[in-house]
Formats: sequence, structure tokens, C-alpha cells
Amino acid sequence: MSDANTGGSSGKQGFFRADRINDVRALSFYGLGVLIGLILGGIGLFNARGTTTNRVPEEDMALVNQRPILRSDWIAQLENETGMKLAETSREDQLRVLDEMIREELFVQRGLELDFAETDQETRNALYNIVEQQVTASVNFGKAKDEELKAYFDQHSADYTRQDGQPHTFDEVKDDVKTAYFHSEKNRVMNNMMNFLRSRSTILIGDDFKQDYKPQEIKDVL
Repeated sequence: MSDANTGGSSGKQGFFRADRINDVRALSFYGLGVLIGLILGGIGLFNARGTTTNRVPEEDMALVNQRPILRSDWIAQLENETGMKLAETSREDQLRVLDEMIREELFVQRGLELDFAETDQETRNALYNIVEQQVTASVNFGKAKDEELKAYFDQHSADYTRQDGQPHTFDEVKDDVKTAYFHSEKNRVMNNMMNFLRSRSTILIGDDFKQDYKPQEIKDVL
């Protein structure tokens, strides 16, 4: 009886003795180290995610689903479109170009979802155009009904006047009305798709424009 107690006591003491190799002790400390490492790694990953999803880096203008709109690209496009240096451009133009680039990024991401490849700017433009064509495929120029065209004409009759200020009749400008109606429908479908893409996306705007930025409607897509 006393031998058994002695053996059990010595076994417990042997676990903690540094002058002897104990396989159970080694495996226990190894497992504890792995567990601590996993905990610390999880904490670091959580903190990193919190940082990347809530702040826009200084070198970016915005993040669209964590994809950056680079400040350098924004400046280049702004100056190219306006023909002026950044300091000379208006706030309105700055916001407009930023919104254009966000729309482009949303469409490119949609193109990637459809398994198109992403490489250079030329390909990005092609992706945008492909998605645009897919979105507006339902707008058929030849299927506009006369009653639809007439309703559009009545709503925009002020746009169809002679030089003397007198209004045109519907029949006189029917072809022009058909073109304008198609244009309007295409814009409507494009804006509906853009609203959908925005609603399911996370878009973070840099501090420069965070207070002023508002999505703009797509116009003149023809």
C-alpha cells in the first residue's frame, strides 16, 4: 500500500523535475504553446480586419469592397478629363470623377464575378462595356410602342419646340422622341443596376470627400 502511494507521489514530482526528460510534460507544454499561438494569432487577425475595413489609407481615395481607388489614379483621371491641374479643379468635378471611378470599379468587380479576366485599364474598360451591354440588353430600340413614345413626348414636350417657340406635334418629331426615349430607358436600367451593386457593396470614402460624397446618376451613356 505504501509502495503504491510512494510511486504515485514520485510520478507527480517527476513531471515537474527539470533534470529529467518527461514525455508527458513535453507534449503538455507543446500543446499549451500551440494554443497560446492560435489565440494570439486570432487576436491579431481580428485587429487587422478591424483596421482595414474601417479606415481608408492615405494613398487611396476610397475602398470598394476592400479594393482601392488609388489617389494617384484619381488625380490622373481628374486632370485628364478637366484639362486642369488638381489645384485648379472644382469640388464638383473632383466628386464627379471619384463617383465615375467607383462606378467603374463596381462594374469591373461584376465582370470578374462573370469570370472575365482583369489586367490593364484597356481590359477594365472592356469589362465595364460588357457589363453595361448585359445590363441594357433588355432595352430594345425597335420595340418601343407608340403609346410609350407618346407618353414620353407629353412629359417632355418643352424639349420639342420650333424656333418660333411653337410646339411640334408628336408625328413631326417621332424619330427624335424614339431616340430620346431609348436613351432615357437605358439610363434608367443602368441606374437601377448601379443602385443594386451599391446596395450589396461596402464603399468607404477617404477623409478628403467623406462628408461631401454622394452617388450620382448615370447620364448620357449612349
